[in-house]
Amino acid sequence: HTYTFDLTAASLPSTVILNIPAGAATDGSDNTAAFTTIIDHRWPDVSNISNLLIWMDGNDLDGNGLSDGLSANDPVNSWTDKAGNGYNFTGKRGDPSFNTHANGKGVVYFDGNDALWTDKVVHPNVPNFSMFSVARWTATGNNDCRRVISDKENWNWIHAYHDKQYKRGFHYNGWIGGAAGGGKSQEWHMHIATINDSDQGNAWVDASRWGAVNHNGANNSNYQPKKIQFGGWKGSSEFSKCEVAEFLMFDRVLTEAERLEVEGYLAHKWGMSSKLDGHAW
Repeated sequence: HTYTFDLTAASLPSTVILNIPAGAATDGSDNTAAFTTIIDHRWPDVSNISNLLIWMDGNDLDGNGLSDGLSANDPVNSWTDKAGNGYNFTGKRGDPSFNTHANGKGVVYFDGNDALWTDKVVHPNVPNFSMFSVARWTATGNNDCRRVISDKENWNWIHAYHDKQYKRGFHYNGWIGGAAGGGKSQEWHMHIATINDSDQGNAWVDASRWGAVNHNGANNSNYQPKKIQFGGWKGSSEFSKCEVAEFLMFDRVLTEAERLEVEGYLAHKWGMSSKLDGHAW
C-alpha cells in the first residue's frame, strides 16, 4: 500500500520532522516499519528563473549573498545589483538609511528628501519585462505619500505607489492598471507588472490582478524606464517617506507559474503570506 501525507508549512522557511512509528498501519500480518524523514520547506529560489536583469535586495545591499550586519540608521550610500548586471544604485540624494523590517531583515528608508538610483539606462534595451517590488509608505501626510519607485529622468514613469493611493502605480508613460485605489496605507505591499512589445500590460497588487487583462494604455515606445530611482521622481519631484525591501526585474514576460513563484518568494520572505489566499505558494 502507498500512504500519502499532505503537509503544508505554516511559515517559510521551516523544517518538519515526520515520524511514523512501527505498526502505524496494518494489513493482516503486514505492519509498517518505523520511519523518520526531515522535510525542508523553503522559499522558491528566484535566482533559478532565467533572464533576471536587476535584483535589489534590502537585506543584501552589497549583493554578496549574505546579510549586511548593519544597524538602524546606518547610512546607505549605494546599493548593488544582486543580479550582477551592473544596474548598481550609485546615485544618491539626501541620506538614505538602513532600517530593520519586523522580521529582522534589512530594508532601506527614504525620509522624503532621499533617493537612490542607477545610472545604467534600461530603455530601449528591455522591450519585454516583468517587474516586482516590495515597499511601503512610512507616513500618511499628503506630501509624504507620492512616488516610491519611479525614474530619475523626466519620463512620467511609475512602477509602485503614487499620489496618496498605494494601488496607483503602473504608469509606464501611460496607465496599465487602475488609476486610483487603496489610500495611504503604511503596510507592506507587492506591486507586480508584465509588459511586452505588443503593448500588452498586466498588473497585480499583493498578488491580485489590478486593472484589465493585456491593457494597452502604456506608451507605445517609451514604456521602459530610463534610470530607475527609489524615493521619488526626477531630481526633487513627488518624493515619499517610504521604505523599499526588494525589487526584481526580468527582461522577459514570465510565465504564470514563474510569476506566482516570485510572488510566493517575496510574500513569505517579507511577512506577507496572508496576502496569498488561494495562491499556488
